[in-house]
Amino acid sequence: MTRPKKKKRKLWIGLVIALTALAIVAIIVVKSMNVDSKTMESQEIVGEQTEYYIVPSVEQVYINGVITPNQSEEFMADNEKGEVQNLTVQNGDSVAKGDVLFEYFSQATQDQVDELVNQINQQETARANQAYKNQIEINKFWQTPEEERTMTAAELDANYNTWDMDAEINAQYDALENLKAKTVEIVYAPFAGVVEIPSTKTAETPVLRLVSQDFYLSGTVNEKDLERLAIDQAADITVNSTGTVITGKVATIGQNPSTGDETNSADMMGSSGSTSMSTYPVRLIVDTTEGIKNGYHVQASINLEDQQISIPKEAVQTDGDRTYVLANEFGTIIEKDIKLGEEQGEEVVVTSGLSAEDYVVVTNPAGLTAGDQEDPGMGIILNDDMAIDGQDLTESVEK
Repeated sequence: MTRPKKKKRKLWIGLVIALTALAIVAIIVVKSMNVDSKTMESQEIVGEQTEYYIVPSVEQVYINGVITPNQSEEFMADNEKGEVQNLTVQNGDSVAKGDVLFEYFSQATQDQVDELVNQINQQETARANQAYKNQIEINKFWQTPEEERTMTAAELDANYNTWDMDAEINAQYDALENLKAKTVEIVYAPFAGVVEIPSTKTAETPVLRLVSQDFYLSGTVNEKDLERLAIDQAADITVNSTGTVITGKVATIGQNPSTGDETNSADMMGSSGSTSMSTYPVRLIVDTTEGIKNGYHVQASINLEDQQISIPKEAVQTDGDRTYVLANEFGTIIEKDIKLGEEQGEEVVVTSGLSAEDYVVVTNPAGLTAGDQEDPGMGIILNDDMAIDGQDLTESVEK
């Protein structure tokens, strides 16, 4: 009776083994199908990837700084000149050199004017009385027979004149004009610019500020790069907040370390060196004021090698007179204004606007625009033979 039970148990065990084997085979097949599907999807995605061209490395010096007006002046109230009156400009007004800004009125000086006017009026009255008396004596002289006259005509003229009184009155009139000139003092614009009037008034705030609309870059460079700079070196200047690029050149290079008042940021945003280094003030002339404003933070890059930057033609975009490219900056798509040189086959020379290792968008199947986010590692690097710091960029993308 025990043998049939053993046969049944063996059958059940075999059946379980067979079912388990079938399940394993099914799982393997499904996984294989999923892998193939994912491979196909990956291939489709690759076809839709953004293509980038990375600007080759060029030895550069970076200068970080702030856009600063060439001329700026604060007009503080001068109590010795009187009270500020007749402010003829408003906040934001543009003025030319020599335009009236405001006036001072001195009440103390006006009091002196009033007093002197009273004195002059009294002297004018005294002179008129004296002249009247003199005229009476002169008339008597000419009515008296010549043999009865007690003086000559010359003596009469010397005795009865108002020359001294006239001289004194004229001097007082001159003094009056001088006082009047001090009563109201007009303040003129010493240069062309835009008026800034503080919204709050205190003893420490100026009546107004006048700021010129021509600018320069006030920046710093670290001691490592100081000796690599030279006057008149050309520079690309990028506005940090907008990506706008303008051109300029080195105007002055300070030989004394910055004290901290300057924009001491030579080690920010890719600048070589370390924060333990001293920084030196540098001034750059800008070629245009378009796209920049007083106070904008910018970075200038100066190529130390005579090497042209060229990019694929299809990366170049235009909008009216504007020429630009899309670039991926730390995962954000931005627009960078550029200037073009000669064409070289399928590429075109970029004379300004790009820096070494910029990720320039060449083909854009996803329709990326400024402000969009994309990991540059998800794109395709066209110049895959390029390496940064010894690392093949295509390998980093594939990872």
